[in-house]
Amino acid sequence: EQMLFCLAEDAQGQMQAMAFFFRDSAHLYGRHWGAAGDWDALHFELCYYQGMDYCLREGLQLFDAGVQGQHRLLRGFEPEFSHSVHHFFHPELHRAVGAYLERERSALRAEAQFLREQHLAYKDSSAA
Repeated sequence: EQMLFCLAEDAQGQMQAMAFFFRDSAHLYGRHWGAAGDWDALHFELCYYQGMDYCLREGLQLFDAGVQGQHRLLRGFEPEFSHSVHHFFHPELHRAVGAYLERERSALRAEAQFLREQHLAYKDSSAA
């Protein structure tokens, strides 16, 4: 329903980084990011912390911060998977990539389970 932007400007007012989010009536989807340089923790500020703050302020039910990286665990997000569909027209390449992705999928499932069990920042103590 809406597209939201979070900008970082330098002292001269020049945009240096941006994250954008999509919002509907109850959810914020985000973590689309770009920057003109490398600043310590700016990615987390724009992509995670500002999104969290917005959701709390607006009373949204869900913040989907996207996928990638173990750094998300420390920010209270569980490992998640994304889905995409690809087709390679060259049959041999299609089979080779498919076989690799099947092996990777299995390894990623095991890693996500391990991370959920051992490394979440917030754990449900009633589940013990």
